[in-house]
Amino acid sequence: VMFIVPMNAPGVKMFCRVSYEQTANTVGQPFDYPLSSRFDENDAILVLDNVFVPWEDVLVLRDAQKILSFHPASGF
Repeated sequence: VMFIVPMNAPGVKMFCRVSYEQTANTVGQPFDYPLSSRFDENDAILVLDNVFVPWEDVLVLRDAQKILSFHPASGF
């Protein structure tokens, strides 16, 4: 399934990990995280807890070929 949902929709929660770059700058020792403190991209877990998604916001449903071809064709 692929759909659009607003980040402020009821039931949408995002849990982000602490930035290694921020930790290295605060502690002052980037040697603990030599690469990630310089090329940091934050990871997050998106939790959808009983979130309502209207049918007009559903882009793909039960079409594995479309979903698998989206990423290569999208340019992301």
